[in-house]
This record gives sequence, structure tokens and C-alpha cells, in this order.
Amino acid sequence: MSEFEAQRKEQLYANLAQSLTYLNHNLQTLRANLEVTKQQTTAIQKLTLCHSSLFIGSGNTLGQDHGAEAPQACSKEEL
Repeated sequence: MSEFEAQRKEQLYANLAQSLTYLNHNLQTLRANLEVTKQQTTAIQKLTLCHSSLFIGSGNTLGQDHGAEAPQACSKEEL
């Protein structure tokens, strides 16, 4: 193997190592973003259920008051 080929091979390995490091960093960032998205989705689902129960429990559909008491706000534990 010539000196040129050896240097080229070394440079290719260095580039590969750098690319793999960059890829690993991106995968870690993606994993963190997915975890945040999962937490946000869970919170949105709980909030949607809470709002649905408040709407249904109010008895006031389409502006008609059926004499129902005002619904209680959802607790922090429910969210």
C-alpha cells in the first residue's frame, strides 16, 4: 500500500468516525424529542378528557341550560 493510499484510508476512517459521532448525537436528540412528544401527547389526552367531562357534565349543550350545577375544574392530579 502506498503512502497516499494509507493517508487516504486514514482520512476515510476519520471521516467515518466523525459521521458516526454526529449520527449518534442526532439519535440521542431524536430519542429525547420523542420522549417529550410522548409526555405532551399524554398531557393533551388527559386535558381533552377533562374538558370533555366538563362539557358533558355542564348540561349546557348548544346554549341550553338544563339547570346543572357548574362543573368542577380538573385537579392537577387529573392532568
